[in-house]
Amino acid sequence: MSLFRQIKMKHLLYLSLFFLVSCAPKVTFFVTRQPELPIEDVKTIALGAFSETLDQSIELPPPYKDRSFDSQSAMNPTVTRFVSNIPAADLLRAMTVAGLSKTNQYRIINTGGDDGGFSGVIPDRDKTGVISASVKYFETSIENSEDVFYNLIATRKGRNFQESLAMMAAKEAALRTAQSSKSGFNVPVPYVEIISAMEVEFNFTRLGSGEKIIPTQVIRSYFTKKWGGYENTSHLPAPLRQVIVTTSQADDSLSGVLKKQYQQIELAFLDPDTFLAMGGKLRSSPAVPFNSIDIQTRLASQITEKYIKLISPYTTETTLEVASGDSIAVTYINGNAYELAINRLENLDRSEEDSFNLGLSYESIGEYRQASKYYQEALKENPNNDLYKASLKRVGKF
Repeated sequence: MSLFRQIKMKHLLYLSLFFLVSCAPKVTFFVTRQPELPIEDVKTIALGAFSETLDQSIELPPPYKDRSFDSQSAMNPTVTRFVSNIPAADLLRAMTVAGLSKTNQYRIINTGGDDGGFSGVIPDRDKTGVISASVKYFETSIENSEDVFYNLIATRKGRNFQESLAMMAAKEAALRTAQSSKSGFNVPVPYVEIISAMEVEFNFTRLGSGEKIIPTQVIRSYFTKKWGGYENTSHLPAPLRQVIVTTSQADDSLSGVLKKQYQQIELAFLDPDTFLAMGGKLRSSPAVPFNSIDIQTRLASQITEKYIKLISPYTTETTLEVASGDSIAVTYINGNAYELAINRLENLDRSEEDSFNLGLSYESIGEYRQASKYYQEALKENPNNDLYKASLKRVGKF
């Protein structure tokens, strides 16, 4: 990446962080959500067989699963199919157990699978669900080199800021001209590109009758990253690479990076001890490729997180905008004193903003029925408010 582009990225980062800090007041809290699918009369979960499925195709992301990429420009060898080639079932089982253990919703037994048998008290078979899975995992690592264009441009120090920006723009234009006229020089630069995909077919059945508690769920996740060489070249066709990055690697996008950096800055100011304990001062080099277990763990974590949300209550961090309204109640909300905010707002002649903030306070303590009531009250006063609509949709209409 050229120095000019680096400067532009830094300016964009600073402006975005300023925007995030200076926008309307927000409140962040943890709330418990109900399972996304109806789970009836299950008290215990046993882990059944987690089997490997090798030499089988993994479906491409939905927009491209039936599309041919033969005519798309990509580096050779071009990767357009994902065929499972590495065992990953044991890792997926471990991630599933870890995820279920965090929810505290079910008693977890038989974590070693069917071969391990039951230990301790035999559970009620009719109230025990068995999770089994078929796991496909594909990974390829392509190492090579490609010619990267370079051009030498003389620069002078001691310029003011405006002159520096003008020089950076001139350098960028000069580089484009040099590339088109081929007046620079190419240097072979090594690179490694890793492409991976995981597909898991989950079945959740009742131990007693063998019936399915919910329909079979198939969940997929993908990963691609290139270290070295040109930033925008790939062994994947451009449309396929783009959809993988935007659907499975949102945290790697610019907005994800900005959000992470804002959260780190906020933590460094509010709780410096935790910031340091979490490695806030440690730097990781983007030039060092991930290893295979890093990528497998990443995809398995994404898949189990999605699945557990289907079958078990889960806790999620929620950041919401606080509406302008009664200033004392807003202060309470910003200070996480939700009960005090509720007591005050319940006894006011409320504006629509106050009704929204009352709903927000109830949602913050997990009282979704009451939250829904007051979000509806706010929406009745202002039916076209997108914030009110989104909040009501989030907690559901009770």
